[in-house]
Amino acid sequence: MNLMIGSSAGTFSTILRFLSWMLVEDISNNNVSLGFHWPNKTDFEANSFFKYDGTYRNWYFNQVPQHLLERHNYINDIFTIEQKKLDFDFYVEDHVYTFRDSIKVYPDILTKHDGAGFDISQYFKEESLSQLRKLYSEQWKKLGLSDDIQNKINKELEIIKGKKVLTVMIRYSGHYLDHELSIDEILNEVESKIEDYDNILVITQINNFLNLFVQRFGTLCIFPERLRFNEHRDWKGNDGMKILSNEEYLREIEDCIIDVVLASETNHIISGASNMFLGALCINPNISFSIFNSIKDINGA
Repeated sequence: MNLMIGSSAGTFSTILRFLSWMLVEDISNNNVSLGFHWPNKTDFEANSFFKYDGTYRNWYFNQVPQHLLERHNYINDIFTIEQKKLDFDFYVEDHVYTFRDSIKVYPDILTKHDGAGFDISQYFKEESLSQLRKLYSEQWKKLGLSDDIQNKINKELEIIKGKKVLTVMIRYSGHYLDHELSIDEILNEVESKIEDYDNILVITQINNFLNLFVQRFGTLCIFPERLRFNEHRDWKGNDGMKILSNEEYLREIEDCIIDVVLASETNHIISGASNMFLGALCINPNISFSIFNSIKDINGA
């Protein structure tokens, strides 16, 4: 069976979906071969061609309108993995776990983890999470970052070079199922940990969060230059509120990937449940991590 795995939702929602399907492909008895399709879908709800009534639909490949398939595929800008030239049977935008009953040999690790980052409980399953991180790390390496993105990452790694760095990753409140984030609690928790670190790498797309960190910790804070938001919102290419040009969309993909890789190269990450967080833990399966106490029981979107 030949599957074209399509992007949907955010950058690392898409990437983790790719990685989980690659685990299925690796099991020879499944007789599955994959292709990857990552166009600009910001003119569709949830960045999905076929989202309907809250449920993702997966179409026979020959039912997908040709003009949608002909949209520029960013997989070739982002990764080096060679695209297979196949006669595809289905176009799939959903996670592997929704097909569990249809997959001949279901990956054992995905019986313990859905493979996405939103479930907070998985971060407390030490043994199986460690296994998932290692398996995903192997698949991530197969994707291979393009020279262009790797060069951008190498430049930004200079801000953490030779330093012991604590990374803080914070999304906007709506990402944590509209749980009202207590930024004061988060700041206090970070302050209780910084004695052992030279700097705090702040990964957030919300200007106010970054400003509050700088007000509290001053020059201890380091952060990449980004197009951040003054309002509390998700990445523009993920929330269905703005149609992005191809250039704007590629910029968001690149910024998100660079942020996550940068975080993975530090010494410890503290965050809440999110695909970006799980992505960083899988890119570097050896980095230590913790969950903010104030959202340790809250799932991500």
